[in-house]
Amino acid sequence: MDRDQFRAAAHAAIDEIIDYFDGLPSQRVVPTVEPGYLRPLIPEDPPEEPEQWSQIQADIETKIKPGLTHWQSPNFMAFFPAGVTYPSILACTELETIVMDWMAKALGLPECFLSSSENKGGGVIQVTASDAIATVMIAARERRVREQALAEGLKDGTVEYEDRVMELRPRLVALGSNQAHSSTAKGALLAGTRYRSVTARLEDNMEMTGPRVREVLEQCDKDGLTPYYITLGMGTTNTCALDRFAEIKAVLKEKPHWQRIWVHIDAAYAGAALVADEWQYIAKDFAEGVDSFDMNMHKWLLVNFDASCLYVRNRFDLTDALDITPAYLRNPYSETGRVIDYRNWSISLGRRFRALKIWFVMRSYGLSGMKAFIRKTIGLGNIFADLVRSRSDLFEIITKPAFCLTVFRIKSPKLRSNPESSVPQIDDASNAITKEVYELVNSRGEIFITSSVIAGVYAIRVVSANPAAEEKYLRRARVLVTGATGFIGAHVVDSLLARGIAGEQMIAARPEHASKLELVQIEDFSKLGVFDHVMEGVDAVIHVASPFTYNTTNNEQELILPAINGVKSILAASAKPGSRVKRVVLTSSFASVIDISKNPGPDFTYTGAHWNPITYGESVDPATSAVIAYRGSKKFAELEAWNFIEREKPAFDLVTFCPPMVFGPIVHPVASIAQLNESNAVLWSVAAGADPLPAARVTAWIDVRDLAEAHVQALLTPEAGGKRYVPASGEPFCYEYAADIIKEKFDWARETVTTNYEVGKRPGPTYKLDGEAVTRELGVKYRSFEQTVEELVRQVKETMA
Repeated sequence: MDRDQFRAAAHAAIDEIIDYFDGLPSQRVVPTVEPGYLRPLIPEDPPEEPEQWSQIQADIETKIKPGLTHWQSPNFMAFFPAGVTYPSILACTELETIVMDWMAKALGLPECFLSSSENKGGGVIQVTASDAIATVMIAARERRVREQALAEGLKDGTVEYEDRVMELRPRLVALGSNQAHSSTAKGALLAGTRYRSVTARLEDNMEMTGPRVREVLEQCDKDGLTPYYITLGMGTTNTCALDRFAEIKAVLKEKPHWQRIWVHIDAAYAGAALVADEWQYIAKDFAEGVDSFDMNMHKWLLVNFDASCLYVRNRFDLTDALDITPAYLRNPYSETGRVIDYRNWSISLGRRFRALKIWFVMRSYGLSGMKAFIRKTIGLGNIFADLVRSRSDLFEIITKPAFCLTVFRIKSPKLRSNPESSVPQIDDASNAITKEVYELVNSRGEIFITSSVIAGVYAIRVVSANPAAEEKYLRRARVLVTGATGFIGAHVVDSLLARGIAGEQMIAARPEHASKLELVQIEDFSKLGVFDHVMEGVDAVIHVASPFTYNTTNNEQELILPAINGVKSILAASAKPGSRVKRVVLTSSFASVIDISKNPGPDFTYTGAHWNPITYGESVDPATSAVIAYRGSKKFAELEAWNFIEREKPAFDLVTFCPPMVFGPIVHPVASIAQLNESNAVLWSVAAGADPLPAARVTAWIDVRDLAEAHVQALLTPEAGGKRYVPASGEPFCYEYAADIIKEKFDWARETVTTNYEVGKRPGPTYKLDGEAVTRELGVKYRSFEQTVEELVRQVKETMA
C-alpha cells in the first residue's frame, strides 16, 4: 500500500481497537472453537502474490478473533491478565504454527523442519537469534547428558541419575567459530558449560572449515572434554561468511561421539536470502545432520522487531528440556498432547502474538514481493562492491562480498605500490587510515557504517539491506562540475558517472545521464554568489568553466576579470558555513606555466612549480594581443585560487591542472563542425584540407579523456590535495605528424589532406613537461597521438562532415 492507503488503514485500525475494548464486557470470554480450528481456514502455502489489506483485515475478523480468549475483558478472572496457556492464546498458537510452516516452505527448508513432519519437527518464534541459541544449547546439553546417563543404566528421576547428570555437565563444551556471533559464547555461559572457539582464517575467506573443526574436536578428546553443540554460521556477523557445512558435517561423522553433537545453523541475517530460489541450494545441506536452524525476519525480511524464526528437527528435544508444568498451567488440551504449548519451546513463559505481523507481511508482499526485495538489496550490494573494485588503487576488498555486505579497507601507500596479495596482509598504516576514514564518515552523521577487525585487518563494513535502500544512496558522492557542456567538462562528467559518482553540472544538457545528474544553468559565472544556491549537498567541485575568446576590445573586462571572478565565486560558495566541500579541482592551462619568450632547451622540464612571468599590467594593456591576454587570464585566475586557499584557509583543499593543447573525441552536444572547440577545429582542418598546415605554437598535448581521468583521480586521491599538475603526453606533436596519420588511416583523406607539407616531419627538440607526475601519482596512462587523431577524425567525418 502507498502512504495514503497506510494512513487510512492505520486510522481504521485505531477505530477497531476502540470498538473492540468498548464491546468487551458483552462478549463471551472464552472462544467456542476446537483445537485445530484454524488450519482448515488458512491456505496450506503462503501466497505467491501480494494481497490487499482489505482481505487481510476481513480475515482478522472471521478467522483470528473467533479463536481469541479475551483476557482484557472485565470478566477474565482466571489469572493475571496476560494469558500463556493454550486456552488463553488459542488463535495465537495455531497461527504461529501455520506461519512458521509457511516460512519453512518459503525458505526452502527440508521437510524435517515442518510441524507436520514425521520426525515431529517444527518452528517457534523467538525474540532474537541469541534467545534461540541459548534455548537450543540448553536442549542440546540436556539431550547429551540424558543419553549418557541412560546409556549407563541409570533411571530418570532417581538420585543417582541426578548426581550423574551433574557430574557430566562440567565436562561439556560448546563450539563455534571465532567469527560466530557472541551469543554462542554467551549461550554456553548461560548453559553452564565450557566454550571453545574454532579459528577461521583469511585464506579461507573467514569460513569455518572441516579441518579446523577436527583440530578442536581432537584437542577436546585429549583434554577429556565432551563436545555437545556447535554453531555453524550462514552469514557471519563480521563478513557474512558461509561456514562449510558439508565439510564440517563430514568431520562430525568420523567418530561416534562426534555424531551426537547438536548442529545449529545460525542464519540470523543471511537466512532471509533463502526466500529467493537461487539461494535455496544452501538449505539442501540442512536435510541431514542439522538439529536446528534460526533466522531473524526482523533483520532482512521486512518484519519489525522482534521475529526470530527457530526450527528444530525434533520438538521433543526442546520440550523434554524445558517443560515445567505446575498445576495452575495444566489444561485438558495440553494434557492430551493434541496441541502445541510454545511455552515449552522457549525459556520465557509469556509470549507475544508475533505470528500476526509475520502473517500480515507474508500476505502483503507475497512470496514474489519478498523475493524481489531480497534480489534488489543483493543487487545494491553488488553495485557497491563493484564501485569499490573500480578503485582498486584506493580500496581492497577483504573477504568475498556476500548478502549485500562489502568489507574493505583503504590502501596505504605501501599497499598501493605493491601487487595485491591473494590474502590481505596486516598493514599498520592501512589500519590507521581505514580507521580514520571510518571515524570521519560517522562523525559527520550523514550516513552510518560499521567497522571491524578481521584477523588483524581493520576494515569498514557497508551493507545495503535496509528496506529503504536505493542505488542513489550508495552512489552518495555529489560533485559540482562547471562548464559541463564544454569539451573537457563533458568528459569529466562521463568519467565521474563511470565511477558511479552523482553530478550536478552547470549549463548542461546530457539526456542520456538525466537520472544521475541535476542540471543547473548559471548565466554569469563571474558574479559573486551565483553558485551559492547550488552548493547544498555538494562534496567536491571540478571547476572547468572559464571564458575563452581571442576577439576582445578590452582584455581586462572581457578576459582577465571574468576568469578571476569565476574562480572567486566558486571558491567563496564552497567555503560558505555549512558547506560539505572537501576538495576543489580547477582546470587552468599550460599558458599559466610557460614562459613563451624563452626556449629553455630540450633538457628543461616545466613542472607545477613554474609560472608564466607575465605581469597583470602586461595582460590588461590594450596593446597586448588577445592571445597573450588569454595566457594572463589563466595565470591570474589560478593564482587567485591559490591565494584564496592561503588567505581564507577553507575546509577544502585545492588541486589544479595546467594542460597544454587538448584533443580528442567529443561527448557533448555538437551540431556541426563550426561548433567544434578550438583545438579540435584546428586538428580537423588538417583532414579538411588546410593549406598551409597550421603551425604548432606548443608541441605538448593531452587527450581529453586522459585529462578528464586526471581530474577525477585528483578528486579521489587524498595525497593529491594541494598539488599543481602539468598533465601532458610524453609524445610531442605537430600538424605534419597529424597529416601523416590521417592519410594513413583514411583513404578519403588522401584526396583532401594537402600535399604542401614536409611528409614525415616530427617535432624538433624544445622542452619537456612533467606529465609523468600525473601517471606516477594519479595512475593516468596517456593515449598515443595516433589513437587520438584517428578517433577524433573518424567521429567528425561520420557525424558532422
